[in-house]
Amino acid sequence: RRNDEAKYELCGHLREDNTSRIAWMTNSDGVRRGVCQFCGMTCAPDHPEYDRLIRIPTRAPHIVG
Repeated sequence: RRNDEAKYELCGHLREDNTSRIAWMTNSDGVRRGVCQFCGMTCAPDHPEYDRLIRIPTRAPHIVG
């Protein structure tokens, strides 16, 4: 567990183009949660940086999809 937390701290959860590495999904309870595709950190509304992280785009604006 301690190693995981250190890994999460070292990961910026961003790609080189400053888009988010976090894959977000809305669960059956209506709550949006995410998982960083690089370090595996989970992010739910009780995460201290949730409000900041959920606002970061997951893809560059010129990519449609």
